[in-house]
Amino acid sequence: MPDSSNRQQDRLSTLVPSASIPALPRASTIAVIDPQASAFGYEHRRPDWPWIMVPEGETRTLTLGINAKDPVVLNGPAPDGTVELLHMNRCHVKLNGMRLQIRGMQSTRNIPIDLYQPGRYLRVWVSVKSRLDVHIIAHYVEHGPLLKTRISKEQLRAVIENANAILAPQANVHLVLARESTLSHERIGKRLGLSVEYSSDAVTQEQALLNAHKQTIPTTNWVVNLFLVRGYKGKNKREKKNPLATMSNDGCCIFEDHLHESDTYDTKKAGHTLAHEVSHYLIGANPKPIKDDPAHTSNPNSLMYPHSSGGTRLSRAEIEKMNPSISYVRQLPAIDPFGAPDPDPRWLA
Repeated sequence: MPDSSNRQQDRLSTLVPSASIPALPRASTIAVIDPQASAFGYEHRRPDWPWIMVPEGETRTLTLGINAKDPVVLNGPAPDGTVELLHMNRCHVKLNGMRLQIRGMQSTRNIPIDLYQPGRYLRVWVSVKSRLDVHIIAHYVEHGPLLKTRISKEQLRAVIENANAILAPQANVHLVLARESTLSHERIGKRLGLSVEYSSDAVTQEQALLNAHKQTIPTTNWVVNLFLVRGYKGKNKREKKNPLATMSNDGCCIFEDHLHESDTYDTKKAGHTLAHEVSHYLIGANPKPIKDDPAHTSNPNSLMYPHSSGGTRLSRAEIEKMNPSISYVRQLPAIDPFGAPDPDPRWLA
């Protein structure tokens, strides 16, 4: 009669789909101590394996609950720590004590990094992302004589900086102010009054009058025309906490300065609104056949929550749509925590 341990060993050595690991009755998972599940650019939704976004040219670190008494083996990278796919170096991995350091080298989605000790195992999905610059063309809208947006150039720069503090560490998306100019009511062809008003009538819609003045940048497809207005009356109920804004599919954003209700301007809240709207633009511009969250989520901690909760987090699926990495799919061998080879000393710090 065949030995049961041999049958288990045969089962573990077979090829399995990349997203699947066989159930191991006597094995436990190596814990990720840091970052926490809610950290920017990191997601761990059990039973899925943890996922982390690493920008090209930068290093991200995971702190693992490794048993110091047993050797740790990494499966996937070459002995020098480099992960090569399709004859190109994608990332570099180094284990320094309990710290797994991952440096991004080339845009690639779902790079598997396997770690195991006898009886313990972990798979980490790594998504390396190139920097995506979204160019902002700012239009300071003049509603009428002596009546225009009151946001200053200095405040706009602070708004963009606060938006980047949300988008860059999660998706390696950076907003870059490319141009700015005044859009007069004479050029618009109409006096807009205190607020730009939404209308379902395409002929009378004031938003369309503004969008007609959008500009392009020949060297890039990623352009947001930001129309800074004194006030905006949209089709949705006003939220007094944040500026009201709306984004079209072609990257035209009507963005109120919110100064008509207060003498102060909260650039942090305005940056949150801008990050939310730019995320709508990028998610809509990159439809991919992957499971993803809806345009607005029900989680108040999410950036894409429809109300002004102050949530800033983007999900893995949203990030992969906003700034897609190159996909690479292959069959992966199962992790065998019961028959780990001796560790290569070149892995260890």
